[in-house]
Amino acid sequence: MADEEILEQEEIEEETTDTQEESKKEKVELDFSMSVEERLTKEIEFAETQYEKTVGEFLLKKFKEDEPLKEAYFNRKVTLTDVWKSIMDAAKKKAVGGACCMSDEEVFGLAIHFVQDSKVVEVKSEKFTLSKETKESLKARAEQEFIQEQKRKLEEAEKKRIEKEKKAKEKALEKEKKEREESGQLNLFDLMEEEE
Repeated sequence: MADEEILEQEEIEEETTDTQEESKKEKVELDFSMSVEERLTKEIEFAETQYEKTVGEFLLKKFKEDEPLKEAYFNRKVTLTDVWKSIMDAAKKKAVGGACCMSDEEVFGLAIHFVQDSKVVEVKSEKFTLSKETKESLKARAEQEFIQEQKRKLEEAEKKRIEKEKKAKEKALEKEKKEREESGQLNLFDLMEEEE
């Protein structure tokens, strides 16, 4: 019995240690005074999507050959999340029918453009935190926006379908009425309407 209790206690302690290590992984505090490479590497690690990571990796490589770009990233206090948001905003503006296709060159060009030309951010604190909770809330919000957009599109499509059916029905009735008039046949319903 005592051996079982000791084993249980050891398992609980292992789970607690694992949970603490996971929470350390789930949350990282970054500092704008960190080296650009170090900060961007951490941002890539916490990026939401593979696309965002790819942009971060591109910038990391680009910083090695383009010192002014690296300085702009540092001085403007730009984050990978900011860069990715600007790319997504540009894609939304370019989108037709809810879809947008952009080449790698366009995406990377937008990233460079944002880093070089973004407004200088006045940050009260030199530190900022990336966490799984923040990422999850942003992801949930993006999913909700996507669902709402899809619902809106479905509602519009349904309205168009109903309107199209209504017009087709009216056109068919008009055609039928015209054919009856041309053939000289009378419709009892038409006569009843005339009497009223």
